[in-house]
Order: sequence, then C-alpha cells, then structure tokens
Amino acid sequence: MCFSQYFDILGVAETHLIQDSTLDLDGYRWFGFNRQNIHCRARLGSGGVGFLVKNEMLNCFNVSVLEQPCEGIMWLKMQHKYENFTLLPCVCYLPPENSSRYFDVNTFYEQLLMDIFKYQNDGLVFICGDFNSRCGSLHDYISGVDVLPERNTVDFTINSYGELFIDFLINTNLCILNGRNSVKNDFTSISVKGCSVVDYCITPYDSLNYFTEFTVTRTTDLINKAYALSVLAPSSIPDHSLLSWNIVFNVRIGVM
Repeated sequence: MCFSQYFDILGVAETHLIQDSTLDLDGYRWFGFNRQNIHCRARLGSGGVGFLVKNEMLNCFNVSVLEQPCEGIMWLKMQHKYENFTLLPCVCYLPPENSSRYFDVNTFYEQLLMDIFKYQNDGLVFICGDFNSRCGSLHDYISGVDVLPERNTVDFTINSYGELFIDFLINTNLCILNGRNSVKNDFTSISVKGCSVVDYCITPYDSLNYFTEFTVTRTTDLINKAYALSVLAPSSIPDHSLLSWNIVFNVRIGVM
C-alpha cells in the first residue's frame, strides 16, 4: 500500500525512536520529537511523536515545528504559500494510567490548554494521537449551551483519563471528531485485552465542518490491502487502528 496515494500528512504517536533517529518513508519528510529521558541502555525509545508530511505538500506549504516540543506533544505550523490559511496540527501521546514510568497527566493537559489558548487564532487547529482516554458516551460539550451533532459511540467504558479528557475538551471548546462526519467509526485499539477507543482527532467546535469522511481502519484490514498479512507474525501487528479524515479548504487535504 502506498500511503502517498491517500494521505498528505501522517501523524505518528508512540514512536520507538531514540536520540536523533528519524522515520524514513518514501515521498515524505519527517518532523519528530523523540522522548528525551530514557535509560542509557535502552535499545528502543518510547512515547515519541511526530508527523510525516508528503513532499508535494512542502511545495505548497511552509512547514516548521512550532516552538520547542514538550514530551508527548508536538505542533506543526503549515502556512500555505499561495492561499491565506494556516494549518496547526498537533500530535500527542499520553502514556496509559498503569504505565511503568511516571507521567504527570495534569501537566500534560495544562500544557495542551496553554497551547490551545496561544494558537487558536493563528490557524486551523486540530490535535490527534493516543490519549489512552476512554470517555464512553460522555458529552464533550455543555448540554443546553453548546449545539453539536451527537457522535456515534462504540466504546461505552469510562476511565479516569477519559474524565480528564472530557474536562479538557469542554474547557477549550474542542470536540471529538470520532463518530462525527464519519464514513466508518470503530474501535481504535484492538488487542487480547479487548477493544477500546483511546485514539482521537479533536478540533474546535466552529471548525468541525472543515473535517469530512472520518474513517477508522483496523490494522489487519490495512495490512490486507498491502497483501502482507500472511508474512507477518501476529506479535508484530500493531494493536492500534488507523484514523483518517479529509480537511476541506480550497484544496483537499488527506490526514491520518
């Protein structure tokens, strides 16, 4: 499967890169931030984040990393060279509640909150990634005040991170794209432990109409399209699904 046929921007959460290592994918340029604090003997990193931007996009956009990334959070600024609009994508990775390494979830959301208030008027903001947050059918808006289309829910379990996630969304006027403007909604994590929704795309309420054709594609289906499932060991197949959508401006942009 050739990603460049489908996606202009690929967001990657929880990379296993160390130091200054990069991801190489034909036709794309890597913009990444690897986890800095890992054991000196670790062969692989964890928790890194980044974007792969198609080379053709670089002909139309000036792309740069927006200020100094924080662990688990990285923003890009993509300013169109010929049209008057700017994309501000962010990719995140929040380690799970039972992670073996300490991670301050409150500091994570405080940083995102400050970023939103800082950048929200500079372009079209959207945040994607693995939040390890299960919010069930909780409303991501204030009922009776905000008017949003209801989202299709497939995971009805709520964890403590999910409650923090919902509080963050309401405080920033952001909403979940999963289950809205959808072609196919589904679980985003499928493993022997069960099925859940922990990966999201979120965007401001008033930007929701720019996002269309939200789709969740299971990893096995993706690998089947590449005719590679039979040559892979089950243990080597990722348990997270691919989230994709289109952003509709004067030009059509495919994002994962």
